Amino acid sequence: MNSAFAIGRLCDLEAGCARILAMPESKRMIMSLIGMLGSEDIGSAKNACFALSCIASFQQGHSRLLAHPEIDTIVNILSRLLSCTDDELIWFAAMMLRTIGSQKNGCLYLRTQECVKPALAEVLQRQNVKKDTLEEVEDTLALLEKLPKPKPPTLIVESAYSIIINWEVMNPRSGLDVTYQLHQGDDLVYEGYKSSYIANNLTPVTTYSFCVRAYTEGDDGHTSKVVSVQTPESVPSAPQLPRVVAKTTNQIKIMWDPPEQPNGILKAYQVVTRGKTTYLDISENYLILSGLPADTEYTFEIYALTSKGRGEAAILTARTDDLASHAPPKPVLQALGRHEILVQWDHPPRPLGRINSYEVKVNDMVIYSGIERSCIARFLKPNTEYVVTVSAWTSEGRCESLPAKKRTAREIYQSPAKTTKQNHSKRSSNKHKTVPIRKPLYPFDAKSTEVKRAKTAGQLTIPIPESPSKRRPSRTSSSIEGRLRPQTTAGIAQDNIVNKPHAKRLSGRRSSNIKN
Repeated sequence: MNSAFAIGRLCDLEAGCARILAMPESKRMIMSLIGMLGSEDIGSAKNACFALSCIASFQQGHSRLLAHPEIDTIVNILSRLLSCTDDELIWFAAMMLRTIGSQKNGCLYLRTQECVKPALAEVLQRQNVKKDTLEEVEDTLALLEKLPKPKPPTLIVESAYSIIINWEVMNPRSGLDVTYQLHQGDDLVYEGYKSSYIANNLTPVTTYSFCVRAYTEGDDGHTSKVVSVQTPESVPSAPQLPRVVAKTTNQIKIMWDPPEQPNGILKAYQVVTRGKTTYLDISENYLILSGLPADTEYTFEIYALTSKGRGEAAILTARTDDLASHAPPKPVLQALGRHEILVQWDHPPRPLGRINSYEVKVNDMVIYSGIERSCIARFLKPNTEYVVTVSAWTSEGRCESLPAKKRTAREIYQSPAKTTKQNHSKRSSNKHKTVPIRKPLYPFDAKSTEVKRAKTAGQLTIPIPESPSKRRPSRTSSSIEGRLRPQTTAGIAQDNIVNKPHAKRLSGRRSSNIKN
């Protein structure tokens, strides 16, 4: 009994405990102390409790006892000693249990022993128990007590998209590490040793519920009550599917769908284009912009509004139609000789209303108006390029096509041939004079000039005297006398022959004049 007390005093210091446990006889020593603990002698039991508690006060001795094969026997003996009538022995037994449970492994082990807690609780029910004994028993029970139910977490709404969650930190007497689990609805959003969490990426105007569960090793713990909070409104997301549903040369109609995340109650829509802002009722998800110039680009910014303001913008770019898209395509031209061109065209790809008629211009001069899609330009100049356009007249106005060009065929002019007919006889030669050719008239001349016809000169016929060998027909003197004769030698000779038929011919060489 005294040796047990001496061992306890030697193991009161960590160095002494380590030296004693390092001795080969330490195993037999622990077995002897266990035997003394269960003896009927109260003094031996007290000294054995004192010695074993001193050994278990340090990590090395504590681990040595927990790993001992008779550890269950030790705990059972200590639980039985708690029911004795000796207050001092009860105190030693409670002190021994508290020493074992003061470290994590010992606490977890004692929680598995069903006989310990009832025995300690029975001591508390007794009367006339010393105060120091009660304190030792209460401390031991506190070490073995599991975690209580945690309090509900505190929720702080930071914004429409985040909530701060705080909960109370739990510090058990056992020294075991407490792990916390935070549940957001049915989802586990956090698990760890901290006591706060920030829930982000939340949805405005949405109710969220949170609860906390605390547990330690060997203790599943409990879950707190569920608390809920609703996030406030925020600005909405951008409207969906902005699109152009119709457009003309001076008008654009756009539409859109409500935002995917309204984040509250939508109040109105706002459309901004070229510095002009338009507010629309929430039921009007379209806008018609009229009186616009043709072939002009517009950028629309579409917003949805709540009580918190306008949200993200949906961007849409559109361009008014140009007149070319409503006009007939470029006409197809085919030259039909030197004075005609065949003009053909198709319908406009997108007519601007109902087509009333087509109009064809050649060099800015209208030559056709009707509903047919072909015509012939006539009376054109040869070898001349013409510009042709086709316009479609609709209820909205006139739309003209792109110009097409075509050149008429070339005209070949023949130079007036001077035909000279010469006889081998030098007596006669006939010369023919050419009549001047008139320049043709065309309806598409840039400057029309009046062309006068040239007067055709008559041909002069020169009489040729007959040869003397030839017999001339008889003429009356009146017809001969009535004709003026030229005062030439041939004329005088001829006159003499006529007037004096019986005159003799002149002898000698003939005159060249007479011959001629």
